[in-house]
Amino acid sequence: MIKIKCRQCKKFFFNYPSNHRTLCGRGCQANYYKTLYSGEGHPQFRHGMSYTPFHWKWCSMIQRCIDKNYHKYPIYGGRGIKVCKKWSIFENFKKDMYESYLEHLSKFGAKSTTLDRINVNGDYSKRNCRWATKMEQSNNTRKNINVAFRGETHTLKEWSRILKLNYITLYQRYVLRGWSSKKSFTNNLYKK
Repeated sequence: MIKIKCRQCKKFFFNYPSNHRTLCGRGCQANYYKTLYSGEGHPQFRHGMSYTPFHWKWCSMIQRCIDKNYHKYPIYGGRGIKVCKKWSIFENFKKDMYESYLEHLSKFGAKSTTLDRINVNGDYSKRNCRWATKMEQSNNTRKNINVAFRGETHTLKEWSRILKLNYITLYQRYVLRGWSSKKSFTNNLYKK
């Protein structure tokens, strides 16, 4: 056994050299790990939000745009979608989006709060991002078919819900047969 000085309380204790323990058993280990995981007191402590859902959303956004090994990179970074320079630093992203995140979270809950780009071909920036539900986000993709009818523009799926018409029927009429929106939506033989 060898004599070791505790890193936390600075008192000496005895331990085996193969153990590599540098904290004594007087509660110093618990206190050390408590401060380590809370962030405060750690030399790399910056914002105190690591491992929070909000921080993970930022990490995911960065990963989608810069990590070529990430499975979603081809539909984000591979298409030229970037994160604005300002948002490459988490604290700036937090300053721009955290208040609206909390507001959206209180209305819709954690599972329904996603980061959405308003222009699906635009970059991640304050002007082009919002918090959206999964339903809102699914209506804002490149694959959606936007249709103008009666002075409003919605996706074909939204029109299906609004008009209470079967989506497959609308898809066949508007996309496959090439009917006009008026003919596709007013000829309602196949109601839901």
